[in-house]
Parts: sequence; structure tokens; C-alpha cells
Amino acid sequence: MQDITEQKFAEAAYLQSTNEMTLLYKLSLALSSGQDLYNELRAFVNELKKVIIVDAFHVGFYEEETGIFTYTLFLNDDEDLNIPPRNLHKTPGLTGEVISTKQTVYIPDITDPQAQARHQIILVRDVGMRTYLGIPLILEDKAIGVMSVQSKQANAYSQEQIRLLETIAAQVVITSEKSRLLEQLQKELIERQRLLHEMEVKNAELERFSYTVSHDLKTPLVTIRGFLGFMEKSALSGDKEAFQRDMARVIKATDRMNQLLRDLLELSRVGRVLNEKKEVSFESLVYAAIENVQGRLGEKNIKPT
Repeated sequence: MQDITEQKFAEAAYLQSTNEMTLLYKLSLALSSGQDLYNELRAFVNELKKVIIVDAFHVGFYEEETGIFTYTLFLNDDEDLNIPPRNLHKTPGLTGEVISTKQTVYIPDITDPQAQARHQIILVRDVGMRTYLGIPLILEDKAIGVMSVQSKQANAYSQEQIRLLETIAAQVVITSEKSRLLEQLQKELIERQRLLHEMEVKNAELERFSYTVSHDLKTPLVTIRGFLGFMEKSALSGDKEAFQRDMARVIKATDRMNQLLRDLLELSRVGRVLNEKKEVSFESLVYAAIENVQGRLGEKNIKPT
């Protein structure tokens, strides 16, 4: 006879190590699939169940400022439950204990009176769970959430399995941070696109504004140039009345240009100005347009009726 106890223990340990390495590899694939965090965790739980007993599983994240704990995934007997957020300041429970201590909490039997006296146990949904394992999700020495694995059997997890789950929890933190950074990047890209669109709109508006200013400033100059020719003819012919009439038009054109320059300066100070809408007669617009091009009309001997 030969004692093969040590050999059997070695084989069991090797098999356990192989299963753990396989799980970690599959976990890495599941948590790097590029899906959202919920689907990544859902895929991970399916792999986890092949190695250890998982009757309930949840992952949630904690906001220290508000005390709100939000469940990203909450599974009971494969039923996906929509659990509302909790305020851990008011009802900490086991989740609050894990968050505050930043330590793994393992309770072999939550129905044990001694365990109930030692821990503040709050049953979010009573489905007959007995073993509770809560692992803090640590990022930069801060507890940002909890990963909990539970079983309907008492004392369902060994120390080796607990250490494996702690390793997995660290991977969940990395994945959640990756998802958060990706979401933040997407928001920044959307904001950048919005700013680029806004810049394009402003550039188009500036182009239209430049065209309008150039046109409006050019009109009085054309008027002045046209009437200077008339004034020269009036001066040579001694027509004083026509000279004074044309001089008045030149002065009016210079006043118009001066007003445009003042408006432009004011606009550069205050930015875009939206004038209130008001009704004007079409006749006044026609006369204003005729006045602006009076010099050209005179050159062509055109007299408005």
C-alpha cells in the first residue's frame, strides 16, 4: 500500500489553480469586450458560476459626497433586479460596513444570531441567502463601490476563493474606470463637436457681417463721390442753389458713414446685438434706398418719380 494523500492534495491544488487561471483569462475577455459595464459584468457572472457557487451577485458604486450607493448590477437566482439607490448615511448595512472599513467582509451565515448582533444586516431582497461576501472596490485608496457574492449555502466560500474574488474585484475596478473614462471621452468629443459647430456658425456670421459692413460703408462713399462731381459742375457754372443742395447730400452721406462707424465700434465692444423687431413702411425703405444710391442715379440722369 502507498499513501497518495499528498499527491491528491497537490493534484487538487493544481486543478484549483488551473480553474482560477482559466477564470481570470475568461474574466479578462468578458470585461474587455468593449460593451457597457452592465453587459460586461453580466458576461463575467456567467463565467464565475462555472467555478464557484453564485446565488446572488451585485456590484454598486458609491458617491462619498451624497452617500448614495447605486447598483450597476443586482442578480438573484439569475433574476435581474432593478434596485433603487440607497443612502448609506441613513441605512449603511453591510454595504456601508465594507465601504467605511475598506475591508472585505465575510459572513459564513447571516442567519446566525451572533453575526446579526455583530453586523448591521439589511436585506434588500430576502431570497434565503446565508453566506455573504462583500469586497470593496478600491481606486486610489478610496472605496468607490462594493462587489458582493452570496450563496444560499452556509460558509460557501473558502479563503482561496475569497482571495480569487478579491483579485476579480480589482479587475472590476479597472474595467469600471475604463468605462468611466470612455464615457467622459465621448462627452468631451460631443462637446468639442458642439464647439466646432458653434465656431463654424460664428465664422459664417462674421463673413456675412463683414460683407454687410463693407457694403454699408461703400454706399455713402459712392454717394459722396457722385455729388462731388455735381458740386464741381455747379461751382463752375455758378449755380449756387444746386451747389448747396448737393453739399447737403454730401453732408448727409458723411453723417451716415459716421453713424455706421460708431455702430461698428459699439458692436465690437458689446458683441452681437439683436435689435427688437418693429414694423416699418415699405415706402420709407424705398426712399432710404434711393437716398443711398442718389449719386449713381444722378450720374445716369435717373430721377425717381
